[in-house]
Amino acid sequence: MTDPFYIAIAILLSGVIASRFISENALKLLTAEKKAELVDAFSTQRKFGLLTIVVLLFATFQWPLAMAVALVGYYVAFQLWSLARLRKMAFPASYIRRFLVSSFVSFAGFAAFVLYLFWSRY
Repeated sequence: MTDPFYIAIAILLSGVIASRFISENALKLLTAEKKAELVDAFSTQRKFGLLTIVVLLFATFQWPLAMAVALVGYYVAFQLWSLARLRKMAFPASYIRRFLVSSFVSFAGFAAFVLYLFWSRY
């Protein structure tokens, strides 16, 4: 029998990789100026956003339910904040649509990861 953790990791990575492909294709829709604006606007969040998710993910092993809820809440809040910022900065609607699809695919992989781990444990 396969260890449920490895299956959960495969599900998570599938969502992240698919999301990355969608994001990369979305970048092709932007001008060089908008790409530079995007990098400048989100540089700090890229540095610390992943660190926060990793810390919360490891804390999930200690306090499973509380940290899983915190992790999902943080992820959703961060995506909503990013969406609001993109709209405020007047990014093209075509880019924002792909950003939303990418976010949904990433979140679906992440949610499946968390749900699978809980389902396999309890």
